[in-house]
Amino acid sequence: LDNVENSLQVRTDRDCQGIYVETILLNDEVFIYPNPIDNGILTVVVGQQDEAAKEAKLAMFTSSGAEIFQKTYTVTDGKIEFNVDGMPSGIYILNVTTDNTLTNYKIIRR
Repeated sequence: LDNVENSLQVRTDRDCQGIYVETILLNDEVFIYPNPIDNGILTVVVGQQDEAAKEAKLAMFTSSGAEIFQKTYTVTDGKIEFNVDGMPSGIYILNVTTDNTLTNYKIIRR
């Protein structure tokens, strides 16, 4: 598997039997992708250590320390997705707070 997030699909030759889909993550820590990001959706995977986390607080700061936003998100399928289209290009610091951890990440918006 080459990607951090991989999708496994199992199906038969009969459509009536349905499709089984499972997502396989190759990382057990908080992981953010794509980074750098041009536009669209930034995904934050909370990782297996915080798998039970139902919420995570995200706070975004400019490189000079000014807060851009802060919001609590519901964790769905172990991840959070948010749109960065409204953010200008630059370097940002993203704080991710879950039940067990506070981690900081550098995000590059092209």
